[in-house]
Amino acid sequence: MSRSLTLGAILRATLLAAVFASMLTAAFHSLVTEPVIDQAIALEEQHQHALGMPEEEPAVSRPAQKLGLILGWGIYGLTFGLLFAAAYQAARGLLPAASEAAKGLWVTVLAYGSVVLLPALKYPANPPGQGDPETIGYRQALFLGLMLLGVVGSAAAIAAAHRFGPSTRRALLASALTWLVAAVMLVGLLPPSPDALTMDAGIVMTFRQLSLAGLTLFWLAFAVLFSWMVSRRTEASLHPAPTTA
Repeated sequence: MSRSLTLGAILRATLLAAVFASMLTAAFHSLVTEPVIDQAIALEEQHQHALGMPEEEPAVSRPAQKLGLILGWGIYGLTFGLLFAAAYQAARGLLPAASEAAKGLWVTVLAYGSVVLLPALKYPANPPGQGDPETIGYRQALFLGLMLLGVVGSAAAIAAAHRFGPSTRRALLASALTWLVAAVMLVGLLPPSPDALTMDAGIVMTFRQLSLAGLTLFWLAFAVLFSWMVSRRTEASLHPAPTTA
């Protein structure tokens, strides 16, 4: 383990990468996803009007929701950034990758698989108006439960990498196979979402694809920037700038 990469350096790199990735993702959703949400809301209002249901004022206006998008992604970035820093600090001594940057990419891939890919496969995101309000608590519990179990699967994948190290190739293979087995079991055994689609399938699929694209953009930007910063920090410690008299 590189002694030069302190916990403080890891935290700084993580938070800077998370803030940048959050703002990039918020800009993406503001430009691309918000129009799809507006369309979904308009269709839901038309449906309610056709059924003779009275129009209900939203608890939060659309302009406020769009501003909340930026705040929400900021909170997402800081939350998962801190959790990532803790996971990276715990895992870096167990992974046989050649560099700190490579270890960062390794942990990022596992994090992406656990908190993004698994939920997207089993419980994909839905636009406003889709889903029974009475089941929202149950659906959230399923979503969070799958995410937490995915994190456990990632921890098992890191443990497998440590067990079959120091060969990086063998460790990568053991890590990937462990995570895939855990993922298949979780997707196959956990119960499905209780709500059938009631909204236009095209809009729902577009929203889901954009939601996954935004999360993928966040973790990709985070991975690239974090790995670049820890690589520079490590290089600077190994090759300090010459001092002048």
